[in-house]
Amino acid sequence: MQKLEDAELMHQIKKYDDQPAFAQLLKRHYQSWLHFAVRMLDNQTIAEDMVQETCIKIWNSRHEWKPSAKVNTWAYTLLYRHCIDALRSQKVRAAEIYDDSLHSSMNSTHSLTEKLEDEEMIQQLKRGFSKLSIDEKAIFVLHYYHNMKQDELCEIFKQSSSAIESSLYRARKKLKAWLQ
Repeated sequence: MQKLEDAELMHQIKKYDDQPAFAQLLKRHYQSWLHFAVRMLDNQTIAEDMVQETCIKIWNSRHEWKPSAKVNTWAYTLLYRHCIDALRSQKVRAAEIYDDSLHSSMNSTHSLTEKLEDEEMIQQLKRGFSKLSIDEKAIFVLHYYHNMKQDELCEIFKQSSSAIESSLYRARKKLKAWLQ
């Protein structure tokens, strides 16, 4: 079977209620959506719930999708808003974000000193991320971890390009201060 682009899949989902196309779209993006939600919420279980609820929202809102919108950007917008609602309603606490892969990337050949230094850096990053605003965290994670372009961030956050640049600058500055 030919691999369809996201927009083609979404067109089939919207026009024909195509469940196999929806399953293909979810298979393609579910892990990156989950990764984003975990970083936002700092809780795997709640993040999984948020992503599953967002998938249901995508299906239920399929007729609202406009072909001019990138499917993944539209989905991240829905997921981001759902995570923000969860944070605001106190379902979860404002999260410290850090890369779990840093833990797993510590090679077993590192000396104990190197491992302790790595763990200290992780703790500094966690403290630094906890000082970022919710929007700064989300913008930072989407830009640096999910390689999202600035125009997509503008669309998700309904902010100008200069506002996105400012958020990225503030986030980098705060993190740099915590690492020094």
